[in-house]
Amino acid sequence: MIGINQPYIRLELLLMIVAALIGLAACAAPALTPRPTPGPVPGRNVTIDLVAQNLTFNMSTITVLESASVKIDFKNKDDLVAHNLAVYRNLACGQAEPIFVGDTITGPGATVYEFTAPMSSGSYFFECDVHPQYMNGAFVVTVP
Repeated sequence: MIGINQPYIRLELLLMIVAALIGLAACAAPALTPRPTPGPVPGRNVTIDLVAQNLTFNMSTITVLESASVKIDFKNKDDLVAHNLAVYRNLACGQAEPIFVGDTITGPGATVYEFTAPMSSGSYFFECDVHPQYMNGAFVVTVP
């Protein structure tokens, strides 16, 4: 017979069970580690020829591998018109996060842009920041 202390024993047992479950949950939860800064992965180099002419790009989709070292040979063939290349990630509420923003080049002119592709596969977008409404396209990152 347990007697008068029975409610206290039940409470103590309940607290021990809760503590054990919390301990198990903590062990099962993945450790949170900071995401590494993306760097180029050897063997994943890509060179793309991108031309701006007549207020359009010569391609509407650029596809690269995750963490690829991307080199864009950019040619602006529009006389006295400024263009650039910028790559963005879509965020909520119509916002965009820049992945890469290249210098603006007034045509005719050329430059080379170099950056590292995102570490996560998915659909991003590229544009000319001067004419984003009609100079834009899909920047697709794939897994190897």
